[in-house]
Amino acid sequence: MTKLMLYLQNPSTRLIIFKPIKSNIVEAHIQLQSLLNSEYSAEEIQSIGMLSISDLQSQLDSLL
Repeated sequence: MTKLMLYLQNPSTRLIIFKPIKSNIVEAHIQLQSLLNSEYSAEEIQSIGMLSISDLQSQLDSLL
């Protein structure tokens, strides 16, 4: 994000570029959660400490 802000001064341009990146990150997170749910118990998954989808989206949104 630092480099993005350095080269792209317009916030709307950064948002346009970041939106598909954010979407890909969230999709990868969903796929990883699905894989973990199919292979591990709830206790094992909880010990990993993965963020919820909404928390991940909030963190990504805070980057802008």
